[in-house]
Amino acid sequence: MRALLQKPWLKAAFVALATASPAMAADMNVPPVPYKAPIPVSWTGFYIGGDIGARVAKVDASVTSAMFGATSLFSPGGCFTFGCFDGSSLQSLAARGGLYAGFNWQFAPRWVVGIEGDVGFADRKMSIDGWFYPGGSGDFAGTDPNTSFTVRTQWDASARARLGALIGPNTLIYVTGGASWLHVQATSTCPVTPPTGFLFLGNACDPNGPQAFAPAVLTQSTTRLGWTAGAGAESLLWGNWILRAEYRYADYGTWNSAVDTRANAFTTLTATYALKLRTQTSTIGIAYKF
Repeated sequence: MRALLQKPWLKAAFVALATASPAMAADMNVPPVPYKAPIPVSWTGFYIGGDIGARVAKVDASVTSAMFGATSLFSPGGCFTFGCFDGSSLQSLAARGGLYAGFNWQFAPRWVVGIEGDVGFADRKMSIDGWFYPGGSGDFAGTDPNTSFTVRTQWDASARARLGALIGPNTLIYVTGGASWLHVQATSTCPVTPPTGFLFLGNACDPNGPQAFAPAVLTQSTTRLGWTAGAGAESLLWGNWILRAEYRYADYGTWNSAVDTRANAFTTLTATYALKLRTQTSTIGIAYKF
């Protein structure tokens, strides 16, 4: 091999090849392949979307006082001619649809902060049959099927702050909290016929009664202000579309109200009650980011 490399003609061939290689590459004129950095994903911007899901409403109802004219009949856990005052717990599950909109700002660079508002629509009734106030046990109105106390939850809305962390370029997990509103109705439906008892000569859910032998309905409504908190996850899909799953708990405090009924032509039975209102909401939604 050493003898072969010492041949003068072979040495000349190696020198010619080494000299020609750069010139050959230049003659081919092959451009270098450019490097493209990945386009960064930005979560900053305004968005608007819609969601569907379910809302569970829970109401803890209790009678706080009962007056027959100027005489107090109230005794927690006690039963009288007018019924028992043990209180009741009501719960309902309703389908819910809503709209939401907000603004995100990405910083640091894996954190996202924002504000959001939403409104949701659901409608569900929770009833206590046999009572026109939230009693606990017994059958104050006998077997009259028209007597009931009903709580109805309707629309809700919120205004919240959000704080999220990116666990990938296209995936955000976040917590949220702020103010929330819930529209609630309470309806007392009196019996068609007066309950038996020497005190009852007529009745109505209207202190200007009596309206004996005719159903009477008293409906009161309020929009409660409370607080809400929850968490969720979002995924940036094709284009600017964002898929979301979210859970929120809300507490609307206690609504204090009263039912005035005409016990007879001269005396009114007034039952005041307290309704503690809470909801749990789970939704999935999709939004477009501008």
